[in-house]
Amino acid sequence: MLRDKILNKESGMIFYGLTPPKSNNTDEKIEAISKKHIARIKELDVDGVIVYDIQDSSFMIYKMKQNAPMKNGLLSSFTPWTHLYTPDTT
Repeated sequence: MLRDKILNKESGMIFYGLTPPKSNNTDEKIEAISKKHIARIKELDVDGVIVYDIQDSSFMIYKMKQNAPMKNGLLSSFTPWTHLYTPDTT
């Protein structure tokens, strides 16, 4: 169990990292993305999953201060907590 490995200061832990889907996706697309991640993770011998928070808007703030247009605008993502706690529909 991951908790035990951390408490015992074991090395060699393996994690699977992912980012939440973009918020402009449909519920169906988000479900498909989630199912792909679950299928991949089940096939791997990982100790834990990391859901990254990519809500950093420093680039967007910089562009706004420069009064410069943003090519291909930034799409917001769900927060890791929203994505992580979405109920399983299977």
